[in-house]
Amino acid sequence: MKNKLRQHLEKSTALTDKEWGVLSSRLREQYLQRSSILSSAGRPSEAMHFVVKGSVRSFINRDEGEITWNFYFPDGIATDFQSFLTGEPSPLDFETLEDTLLITLDKQSLPDMYKEAPELIRFENLFARRAFLDMRQRMESFLLQSAEERYLNFLNRHPDIVSSLPGSYIATYLGLTPQSLSRIKRRLFKGK
Repeated sequence: MKNKLRQHLEKSTALTDKEWGVLSSRLREQYLQRSSILSSAGRPSEAMHFVVKGSVRSFINRDEGEITWNFYFPDGIATDFQSFLTGEPSPLDFETLEDTLLITLDKQSLPDMYKEAPELIRFENLFARRAFLDMRQRMESFLLQSAEERYLNFLNRHPDIVSSLPGSYIATYLGLTPQSLSRIKRRLFKGK
């Protein structure tokens, strides 16, 4: 299973056998059943979780209900990266949406890992860059796209997964009420 992570990382930059040895010795595999809490709001994010199989949702709990912050599917990294970097408490809860297989790297192992293989810090920079670009793309979608366009883009990016996600999760992720999402779906798929 760890080799899947190595293949994913090597899409961005090559890893020497020494670097992989140092990194893989600090990775742990986790299997979590559906609806398991991966981490809770109010605490700093202390780990990065690479999704091998399954899916994870991050969300914010509000008085009026939960708001989905993000989804993490295979090859995604589930963490509040801002909290991971700063050590500040995260406002997010992370929950598995189905039985999920993860490879986890704990933050506490990073200083020793970087001493053994300083060049591995480039992956933290890659993950930070990826998190920034994902958030920027999401912000742009809210500023430049209609709700219907946001839904269609989400549908195009995750066609095989959308049908298994609760509509309320998708709606809040897109900044919509479940009723608005239902209207959009009816309008788009009328007559199909």
